[in-house]
Amino acid sequence: MKFDYREIGSRRKRPFIPIKIRNPKNSQAVECYALVDSGSDCNLFAPVLGEIIGMQVEMGIQRPVSGVVGGERRGYFEHLLEIEVGGWSFATTIGFMPGISSQAGEGVLGQTGFFDHFNFVKFDKRTHIIEIGSFIK
Repeated sequence: MKFDYREIGSRRKRPFIPIKIRNPKNSQAVECYALVDSGSDCNLFAPVLGEIIGMQVEMGIQRPVSGVVGGERRGYFEHLLEIEVGGWSFATTIGFMPGISSQAGEGVLGQTGFFDHFNFVKFDKRTHIIEIGSFIK
């Protein structure tokens, strides 16, 4: 599946894709745009998205992260949720981090929890297209 880069949070086109985050406990879902970021270790989103789908965000497993906020070490709250992208839905971990940068749109999709669910993720900066290969079950 292919997605065009979008201008979200800046005037630069970046690899943002439309996704849906779903709470498997109550089936509530929220649609948003997430930055596909090969430099991110994990999936991180704004806490408001978790609240929209009925999560008690701060009840998740607290984990530390650095780099995403200028080298500063911060915490996020991890939950097991579902992501839907391009018609594929899968369970994955999502971290909700207070103060996530607006440059990340509403969230970031990273290596663990997103990239590892597809056989490839290809960025074409010249054409501003991101291509995501077939889903790995």
